[in-house]
Amino acid sequence: MKKICIIFFFFLINFKAISTEIIFDYYGFYSWDKIIDINKERRFVVFNTKGIGTSNAGVQTTGGCDGFLEYVKGIIDKSYYICKLEEGNGDATFFEMKTETGEVDAGITPFKIIEGTGRWKELVGINCLGAFSMIKDFDENMKNASILFKAKCEIPDTTLERLKNYKKEN
Repeated sequence: MKKICIIFFFFLINFKAISTEIIFDYYGFYSWDKIIDINKERRFVVFNTKGIGTSNAGVQTTGGCDGFLEYVKGIIDKSYYICKLEEGNGDATFFEMKTETGEVDAGITPFKIIEGTGRWKELVGINCLGAFSMIKDFDENMKNASILFKAKCEIPDTTLERLKNYKKEN
């Protein structure tokens, strides 16, 4: 029994050695659809993004996010949004995001993959970490700011290989 516990413990410690990351890069346009100024220090914003993305699995996507942000003194206090990225063959993945810390122009965003079709089905339930940064600020109507979003999710090497080699059945 002691040997089994030691082997199990060794496996847990070395798990990172057999894992890798899937990395997503997303470039998009960010617009505020509705702004509600609650008072001088508090603002509620409904927003959307639309853009294109790539991954180290060799997959390109289009899509975006819809959700809300609540700012207190210019800092994100609460947020929630859903993102859908779709590849050319119609397979898609959905993320659920809640910004942990950030301002209007940059932030850190943990997220969870909540649904997927095709190759993305295998990633459902995985927690990931992302960061966003503005490239170009909003226009006068609070529309069309350009953003960069970078994310990574830790997955086993074998999963990344399956994602790269996935062939959709007809």
